[in-house]
Amino acid sequence: MILKKYLNIFLFFTSNKKLFFLGYFMKKLFLGLILTLMMSGCFSFSAHQTAETLPEDTVEWGEGIGYYMFDYKDYDYDDEGNETVSDEKASLPYFPETIFRFGLAENMDAGIKIYGGIGIEGDMKFRILSIGDETSNFSVALQPSVGGITIGELTIYKFSAGMIVSKRVNKRFALYGNFKYNYWGITLEDESEDGEDEFDFLENGNLYSATAGLSIEGKKFWLRPELTVTLNKDFEKLFLLPALGFGLRF
Repeated sequence: MILKKYLNIFLFFTSNKKLFFLGYFMKKLFLGLILTLMMSGCFSFSAHQTAETLPEDTVEWGEGIGYYMFDYKDYDYDDEGNETVSDEKASLPYFPETIFRFGLAENMDAGIKIYGGIGIEGDMKFRILSIGDETSNFSVALQPSVGGITIGELTIYKFSAGMIVSKRVNKRFALYGNFKYNYWGITLEDESEDGEDEFDFLENGNLYSATAGLSIEGKKFWLRPELTVTLNKDFEKLFLLPALGFGLRF
């Protein structure tokens, strides 16, 4: 229950009026820790795929790397004790994500992402529109997914509903766009007086993400540079995610 102890300390400082200023900084530290956990080795919001589905009994393996670029406000105090606010920029890499996809049937495949060894996300992809052939194709697919990570007593989960649109230029190149609605939440596991596990709900939110990418494909390999922008519920930019995916097909 280490995280529970830290949370109790955090609540003590932030609720104690005599320790207001110290609590103010601890609150920022705690929220910064949560943000760091979500970015490093958790959910990347990347795509690394087109709207086309894998042929039945085909397996695809890949790795994804990238980093977050975001703006934030830096709160400080001047020599006279007045609060100052400045706009800053920062970047934060996330741990490599391991990607597996499996061809299940015509126009349907499934995927698993493993985030830094501490998180996992699974999805299903259903191609609902396909115009053309394997050398020149326009495709649209729907992709629901669910994922979660656990760090000690802390659990972060995410539900997503996505749509992928792709245009194959030729057998080797395709352009794609991925648009997602993401719902996430954070819970903390606790133990009740009778010894049973309980979950304290800490935070939740809605995110929208849009990805544009290029798929470069060989007979057995693929390479996909892409850029994702993530927006909050008011459609204000939160961060950019330039990323690169690469892998093999079996």
